[in-house]
Amino acid sequence: MTPHDLYRKQRIHGWTRADMLVEMYRAAIRNIDAAIQLMEAGDPAHSHLRQRAIRIVAELFCGLDISQGEIPVRIAQLCEYCSHCLADGDVTKLQSARKVLMTLCESFEGAREEAAALEKQGKIPPIDAIPTVAMHAEA
Repeated sequence: MTPHDLYRKQRIHGWTRADMLVEMYRAAIRNIDAAIQLMEAGDPAHSHLRQRAIRIVAELFCGLDISQGEIPVRIAQLCEYCSHCLADGDVTKLQSARKVLMTLCESFEGAREEAAALEKQGKIPPIDAIPTVAMHAEA
């Protein structure tokens, strides 16, 4: 195992599910902010950043288990709305998607401590128990 592989494995093992979600939301928001700046400057490179934000939102959407009730269903609907805003959007639509993602991010930040405690108690499996995350940590 290379030093880089060890670093990646250690980093993932220190994260909770809530940490991962918050970071994903923050990454989408950072990409939207940068895309807005480029759009306002007339730089066509904004499209790459919008696509990156769309991919992050798609990953958030794919991680939802809508069989768990109304909350994940609503989050899925919000993710779909954000994807449409990012794909079709002008600055106003990007700002709207940003606002929705920021609200979700803040909600997960507020639940972070409780979620970490539930993981510690074994009521929620740790992030490295997810097959794809564990696979990437070992790769």
